[in-house]
Amino acid sequence: MRMLHRYRTDHPNQVHQLLVSVSKHFYVRRNGTVAFQWKAIDIDLARLDTAKRNHLVHYLLRDHYSGSFYAETATAENLIDLGEFLHRAWTTKEVYLDQDMPFPFCGMPDALTVPTKVMERFPNVSRLMDAYGIAHIKATSGFQAGVRDLKTWEEDFRFRFWSIDQPIDFTMAQRMAPAGACLLSGDRNGGRSKIKVWVAGNPSIRLPPDREVFLTTYRRDRPQPAG
Repeated sequence: MRMLHRYRTDHPNQVHQLLVSVSKHFYVRRNGTVAFQWKAIDIDLARLDTAKRNHLVHYLLRDHYSGSFYAETATAENLIDLGEFLHRAWTTKEVYLDQDMPFPFCGMPDALTVPTKVMERFPNVSRLMDAYGIAHIKATSGFQAGVRDLKTWEEDFRFRFWSIDQPIDFTMAQRMAPAGACLLSGDRNGGRSKIKVWVAGNPSIRLPPDREVFLTTYRRDRPQPAG
């Protein structure tokens, strides 16, 4: 697995930033509704198995060049298979929300940043990088890991999926999470559309193989060259 330490990007899909982060503020109650705590809870991936609450876990895949990203959310008690998440992130997307809201972000990158704690929790991601010629960039800082969008993501999540007066069921929030990423990557408050930057940057699109082949590569005992 080829590892890089410094990088700059000249086009979309050159470098993607993978982030799996345990929420310090959101968790799911026993009745299945989303709860929010203003005071941050000291928790991370390494201590997730001993957590007293069923924390939300955010999965983000961000394009370094454009800033557009794909996201899903899970709970500590029911984590998303990382191979499944990456396959959905890199394949072509369904149209979210309505027919006027396409989300064209797709394609495997030339290189992928993976924070150390994410690699330790999901070591099989290295098999995908080896098999599909994706260079590994060790994220040595939060900036390299793409955490600047995590705060924005959580703020938007709180706005959409948490209410004091009317508790929102987590399954609904989970189902709508990719659409939220679509909206955040698009025009927002008159600002720059990140997905338009992605499209205009003439991205190199290398789609992953079908789901069964991709997941077999992710889960098998030894990395094998892509067939």
